[in-house]
Amino acid sequence: MGWDSKVAKTVREFNKAMEKYLKLHNFNVIDVYSVTSNKRGFSNKKYHIDGHHLGPKVVPLIELQIN
Repeated sequence: MGWDSKVAKTVREFNKAMEKYLKLHNFNVIDVYSVTSNKRGFSNKKYHIDGHHLGPKVVPLIELQIN
């Protein structure tokens, strides 16, 4: 497994564990990972303004989760 695959797997496992504990304690999470990642677990390049930072196009997707 390459380094990129290990990183993507680590992010998926962390998000899964975080979701479990958030539900356990009645917290909610705004999930930007699933809407901004491709099938390999990396940016789908639709919502990032550069290699790391989300841009304003993601705001309507966040608002859907809040409402």
